[in-house]
Amino acid sequence: MGDSTQLNSVQPVVTEKGYKACVFEKAFEACIRVNSSLYNLDLSPADRTLIAEINGFTHVKEKIRELEQEILGREKAKYSQQVSDFANSLCEFATRISGLVEIFVPQSPEYAIPFNCIMFIFKTVVAKNEKQATLSDFFMKLSHSLPLADFYSQVVPTDDMKQAVASIYMEVIDLVERATAYCCLGTLRKLSDAILQPIEYRFEIYISNIESSKQKMIELRDAAQVARQADMHYTLDNTHQALGEFRQELNVSMTQMDSSIANLYKDMKTVKEKTEQLWYFESILHVNHLIESLLPDTPTSSEEIIMARNRHSNLSQKDRWENNGILQPLSIWSAASTTSDTSVLWIGGQTGQKDTWVTELSVDIVQALRCQDINMTLAHIFFDIIPGKVTTATDFIKLVIVRIIEQRPELIMELPRLLNTRSLRQSSNFLACWGIFEQIVMRLDTTLLILDRIDVSGQSTTDSSTIELILPRLLDVVSRMAGKLRIVITSTKKPPIAYKRHPNLSSLWLDTGIRPMKRDDRL
Repeated sequence: MGDSTQLNSVQPVVTEKGYKACVFEKAFEACIRVNSSLYNLDLSPADRTLIAEINGFTHVKEKIRELEQEILGREKAKYSQQVSDFANSLCEFATRISGLVEIFVPQSPEYAIPFNCIMFIFKTVVAKNEKQATLSDFFMKLSHSLPLADFYSQVVPTDDMKQAVASIYMEVIDLVERATAYCCLGTLRKLSDAILQPIEYRFEIYISNIESSKQKMIELRDAAQVARQADMHYTLDNTHQALGEFRQELNVSMTQMDSSIANLYKDMKTVKEKTEQLWYFESILHVNHLIESLLPDTPTSSEEIIMARNRHSNLSQKDRWENNGILQPLSIWSAASTTSDTSVLWIGGQTGQKDTWVTELSVDIVQALRCQDINMTLAHIFFDIIPGKVTTATDFIKLVIVRIIEQRPELIMELPRLLNTRSLRQSSNFLACWGIFEQIVMRLDTTLLILDRIDVSGQSTTDSSTIELILPRLLDVVSRMAGKLRIVITSTKKPPIAYKRHPNLSSLWLDTGIRPMKRDDRL
């Protein structure tokens, strides 16, 4: 997790014959993924230490109770019951999963990572007084969906049962991983909830998945018990000795076959992983070479974000997006844009005579979505990050292409005739570059473009402004992509009058120096 408290890498489960047990393969991979995800979270040293020091479900319950008493000693009376309820629900959840986790811990102690995450979730949520009642009800409901801790001692360890147990473990570990990452968002969580409509973190789905796995285990347990009774009956009557010998021979043959299949599976997986790594490495090399040829002086995506934030960091608290009222209409547009034609949002904003607030909104949207594991291509252009540099319409298209292939390097391999140095060099004018952009974006699934401060863009060689060239074409593209492409445009000016009532364009205007906000009747 940190340098001094990082959890050790999980070791694979190995059988007596030396090959990885296939039944625990997915659980093993899930544990590796969660350890890696937690290591990459932006945690304080204190929180990293808190996660790393938890040792089992008894310890996590003790630490939760200690923190509960500490908070109740200073908390207002109206929050005391919420804190206690939340502590009770998490302790019950830890108890319910203890029997499940203890099945895996003897193979590697890192399988106990859910207890570490539970401790961090409790500390983060009660420290901010956020959604305690809702989370208490959810974790209590989830606990009731899980089998009792001693359930696992009553079952017969068949391969199907092991697979069902591994499935429940993966649901639990995926849940606590996502809940931990969601808690880490802090104030960006509000912005994430506003943009992602419907919200990505639908934790209730885990209850349904766990209940299905639980029902399957109950059926397997009952079936195994019936089979065991039948075997006892046959053994006592001594009527199926020949069948038993045949089954024994068959089991030996199946064991040998399983060993061969497992080794073959392992070799195939290794070849596949190495091939994918090589393919991805080659894609990155081609992308970097292409960018150097197309726009050699272009900053990277991360550098652009830093430059944009540094250039627009002098805002008062009342002007920031958290406090100026922009979240509600932004959330309404986001929800509507996936099911209607209004896929382009123009946000116009000023702050009196001071620096505008819209760029900070654009930067925070990018950062809020970047830190989450979502299936979305996110491209952003900040038109005013370099003082004195004017971005033309052609420059804009080239920048968008660069941002897309930075995030999706595999497009280089998928579109070799289009994305190559020769093709892009020959496409020196706006219309040629736009044709390449359209072919790329039409190939993508869910895509979000953020165009910040489009009002400072320059003139093209045809004496038309960048806005006049790209806005009608963007509106045409989103109308043909059926909600897969959404665009947020920010400016210190209102949209052109000719497009103010366009069916694909929604608009907001907010000058925090004079208020109130103006928005069209669709938001």
